[in-house]
Amino acid sequence: MKLPNVYVGIEKTVSLNLAAYFAGQTEGFSCSVVNGNVASASVEGKTLTVKGLAAGSTSLTVTAADGTRQCRYQWLDVIGCNMKIFAFLSLFFLALPVTVNAQKELLKFEHPLIDAGTMTEDDAPRTFTFVGKNVSKKILHITQVRTTCGCTSSYVKGDVMKPGDTCQVQLTFTPNRYPGTINTGAYLYLKEVEGQPAVKLALTGKVLPGADQWARYPHKMGALRLKQAKASITEVKPGTEPEARILCGNSGDKPLRISSLLLPPYARLTTEPEVIEPGDEADLVITIIADKIPATMPESFTFPVILEGLDARPSDRTIQVVVKLKR
Repeated sequence: MKLPNVYVGIEKTVSLNLAAYFAGQTEGFSCSVVNGNVASASVEGKTLTVKGLAAGSTSLTVTAADGTRQCRYQWLDVIGCNMKIFAFLSLFFLALPVTVNAQKELLKFEHPLIDAGTMTEDDAPRTFTFVGKNVSKKILHITQVRTTCGCTSSYVKGDVMKPGDTCQVQLTFTPNRYPGTINTGAYLYLKEVEGQPAVKLALTGKVLPGADQWARYPHKMGALRLKQAKASITEVKPGTEPEARILCGNSGDKPLRISSLLLPPYARLTTEPEVIEPGDEADLVITIIADKIPATMPESFTFPVILEGLDARPSDRTIQVVVKLKR
């Protein structure tokens, strides 16, 4: 059983029982994090503890006493469950009270939290209906419903309510490309409540990986699957070595060691880890050495990175890198 996706907020921690993922192993585990600026990890006995440090993403490798290794990508999202790598405050959203502030309740939802149950990435979008009632003595106007995640959309029926009237807020959740714990929802704003949301609605549940575990990596270069085939490095200043990271994974049955033979002198290519084992995920890191860029280069330019170590034509294993200088 592979390590699951882990969601952790900045300065928050989550724990896993490693014995559940390594058959017959109960002690002697060690771990390492590729990018220690994003997260830290430690093992005590059979308990793995991961702490979020900053917005970003990285991979985590756990090694058992017998040498068994498991590498799993850790999704860290700052704005809800958008899987573009951010430091996701999943615990924060659920910790919020259902009524956002201590003001007198105007619009009451009997079930502001709905359990969406378990679904898979391959499932069709599902719609959940929240019913609210105007419990005040004045007409209420819903002015906005703001969802917390790109995976969720909203629709309102009855945005103007007399006292005693009801409204329906429908939240549609799309599980495709969003595996892991569902922690999403919406903030509902009223004309009668200025400057802040009046109600918070929430969805919880779980999304299991789809049949194609690499569906979230749309770019295929031989056995290497990538999130994107382009990279942009901006604000390149003298004396710096900025980098761009592309999430990738080995969908084949043999280890991959990626390199590039035709890089310009001001560019460097590495992967973290250096060898990508079958089924593992990694970071493809492109670094720009600013001081080696010729003075004749324009402020914005593009160059190709042709990846070696892959069974594909050069045109099918090329990444375009855009560099913007700040002189």
